[in-house]
Amino acid sequence: VVSALRETTRPAAAAAPAPQTPALLSAESGKRQIREAVQAAQTSIEACVGDHLRQRRMQRAEGVLKLTVSTQGRVARIVTGGGDLAGEELERCLGAASSRWQFPTAEGEYVVDVPITVMTGGAAR
Repeated sequence: VVSALRETTRPAAAAAPAPQTPALLSAESGKRQIREAVQAAQTSIEACVGDHLRQRRMQRAEGVLKLTVSTQGRVARIVTGGGDLAGEELERCLGAASSRWQFPTAEGEYVVDVPITVMTGGAAR
């Protein structure tokens, strides 16, 4: 359901943050790290977006999630926007889910744009 993402299997997160959280690399390696972090969050993103579509009785939606990631690799802020995927309820759901997401650490905050296209009854695009 989340665009450009493939489902991957990840081990369950430990209760305490892992001391060996990888640092964000540069260029293509960093992009790959971020893509893998988004893929790990895919199931919870799909659940929130699916609820959003059912509540609004929509068959198809497009939009962008803008994730602000802290220096510790945690999502500090989520903004939905662009297209049909916007609203406080969706942001609340994603905010609650994001407490389990882990992104690479960095020297400063960074923003990740996650484009999403959802079609009910069909495969991810």
